[in-house]
Amino acid sequence: MLYREIGNTGIEASAVVLGTWGIGGGSVWGGDTEEKQLIDTIHAAIDGGVNFIDTAPGYGFGESERVIGKAIKGRRDDLVIATKCGLIWDWDGVEHFATDGKTLKRNLTPQSIRREVEESLARLGTDYLDLYQVHWPAIPPLDTPIEETLDCLVSLQQEGKLRALGISNLTEEETRQYCTGGHMATNQIRYSMLWEDDARPTIELNQELGMSTLAYQTLEQGLLSGKITMDTQFDQNDIRAVDAWNPWFVPEKRRQVLEVLAGWQSLTSKYNCSMAQLVIAASYMLPGVDFVLCGARSSHHAAQNAAAGDLQVSPEDALAMLADIRALF
Repeated sequence: MLYREIGNTGIEASAVVLGTWGIGGGSVWGGDTEEKQLIDTIHAAIDGGVNFIDTAPGYGFGESERVIGKAIKGRRDDLVIATKCGLIWDWDGVEHFATDGKTLKRNLTPQSIRREVEESLARLGTDYLDLYQVHWPAIPPLDTPIEETLDCLVSLQQEGKLRALGISNLTEEETRQYCTGGHMATNQIRYSMLWEDDARPTIELNQELGMSTLAYQTLEQGLLSGKITMDTQFDQNDIRAVDAWNPWFVPEKRRQVLEVLAGWQSLTSKYNCSMAQLVIAASYMLPGVDFVLCGARSSHHAAQNAAAGDLQVSPEDALAMLADIRALF
C-alpha cells in the first residue's frame, strides 16, 4: 500500500481511502445491509492495508459512524479516521437533502459543531478525530461567518479533539477564507479523469495553499470501472439515469468512454489488475491527486479496492490514460 502525508500534518495515510457513505445504508443505496457484512467490509479494507477511513454523520444519519466504531474497536490507534461537520438532522438548520423521512440540514454554528463533535466521538468510540472536515458551506438564512466556524474548529483542535482540519465542496473564495492562517490540511473534491478540466483549478489551488486533495467519485459512478456496458440499464430512481446529472451516461458519450476503456486492456494485462484497480491507481499517480476515496459494502469489493494501493502504475501510463480521456472533449 502506498502511504502519503496528509498536508503538512505528519499523519501518514493510505492513498486508497475507504469511503463509507454506502455503509450508512438507506434507500439511496437500495436499502440497508446486514451489520456483520458491513463490519467485515471495513475489516477487509484494513487487512488490505487501508488505514484511512472517511465518513460523516450524514451518512445514514449517524449509522456509518456507529458501524465504523464497532469495526475499529481495538484497532483505532492504527487508523486515520476522518469525519465531517455541518450536516445535521435533529437540530435547527437550512434544508440540504431529504430522504427516508428525515431531512439533512446545514448548520456551521459553533454551538452545532461542538455538539456534532461529541456525538461523532461517541458513535466512533474514540476520544479524538484524525481529520475533521467542513462537509458543505453555510448558506442563508443561517450563513454563519467563516471566521466563526474556523475559530471553533481551531479551538477544538487546540483542545486535542481534532488532529487535523479539512474542507469540502467549497468555492474558491470560501476555500481561501478557510485557509486563512494555514489551518486546513485537506480539501475533498469530486475528481475523475472525466472530471479533470473541472477539478484541475481546485487541485492547483490546493497545492498553492498546502492542502492534500482527497478525490471522490473517481470511478465516475462506475462508468470507469469496466463493469458498465452499453446494455446496462438504470432504475428510474438512479441518478445515472438523469442526463443532466451525469451526461457521460448518455448513450453516445457512454460508447465513447467504453471505447477508451477497451484500449486500456493492454494496461490491465501489464499491471495484472482489473479496470477499476487500474483507474484508481492511475488516478492517485496524477499530479496533485493525493488520496482516492473508494466506497464498498462487501468484503470482496473492499479487498479489491485496497489492492489498487499496491499497484505501481507509472506516471507516464497515468498521464497517457488521462490524455485518452481528454481526447473525448
